[in-house]
Amino acid sequence: MQNPLTTCGGLTGALLSIAAFAGDVGSWSGVTVTSMTAATAQSAPTKGAYFVTFSASGNGASCGSTHNTQLVIDLSQPGGAAAAAIVQLARISGVKITAKGTGDCSVIPTYEAAASITY
Repeated sequence: MQNPLTTCGGLTGALLSIAAFAGDVGSWSGVTVTSMTAATAQSAPTKGAYFVTFSASGNGASCGSTHNTQLVIDLSQPGGAAAAAIVQLARISGVKITAKGTGDCSVIPTYEAAASITY
């Protein structure tokens, strides 16, 4: 079976411009996506966002340490919608990905924001 991430719509490689990196950058390597949940208006007012849950813990930012298997994708950032589409496709197909966080919890407190998704 072909890898759907490399055959669907020409999406290949890394998505590196979701958000800027800060200091304490989280990293999840070779993980699968177990779920994606849209943020409610209460948790992300004025911003569209998705919570992404991975199959293993990462070494996330200290502000997101209580949710070390999760990142949040900010849909208001350039690349956010494309990242959400890639993560959703990875979830459906079971493809392993690598994700990096921004090092801060600026989108939703206690959840590190996504900076890049690679596969």
